[in-house]
Amino acid sequence: MKQDLSKDQIVETLNKAKSIRREYFAEKEQIDKKLTQNYKIIEKLRDQLTEIELKELKTEQEKIEYFLIAGDDLGEAGPVRYKAREEFWHNFGLHRAGSFRETNQVALSVKLTYGSEKSLAQQLKALDKVLPYIKPQNDGMKKLPIFEHTLSEFGSYWLRVSEDRKQYIIESRYRDEKEFKSLADALKYIQKYHWYDGKDKEDDDY
Repeated sequence: MKQDLSKDQIVETLNKAKSIRREYFAEKEQIDKKLTQNYKIIEKLRDQLTEIELKELKTEQEKIEYFLIAGDDLGEAGPVRYKAREEFWHNFGLHRAGSFRETNQVALSVKLTYGSEKSLAQQLKALDKVLPYIKPQNDGMKKLPIFEHTLSEFGSYWLRVSEDRKQYIIESRYRDEKEFKSLADALKYIQKYHWYDGKDKEDDDY
């Protein structure tokens, strides 16, 4: 039967363990410094690559496909690409709302002004152009978050689109709310019930 350590043995073993721990931390500090230096090199090169790639983008289709990419295996693809991507989607009339890991694409949200024909037409035009390049999720449906006036107070809302674009489903956190056969009809419903601005919350008719 193994005997318990004496007090002196415990103190000696404990000090050795503490010494080893300090060595590990010293090694970790050096590794962290190397990782930081390495990432700075990566970021600089990544930005240089982005600047070259941006000059190579000629058509709207090329730009859409390029700026739909969420990032690389280190996350966001650098500050130069991030800034260019945000500017592109803003000018395109869409709002970026995070990204989808399973498709490595940015999430583009639907955002409509209540009662505004201009807002409806703008979103319809923009989404009609970009939907062919959005990859479907694992369930086979393309997914766009709805940026609405409650700011997800009662749960998130999504627009799910079939790959053949014959099915448009408004989905809440707990259920499928409404189904449409066209993008225009789906957007009209969102504008009426899940608008972002142009109407006071107190007047909400949902």
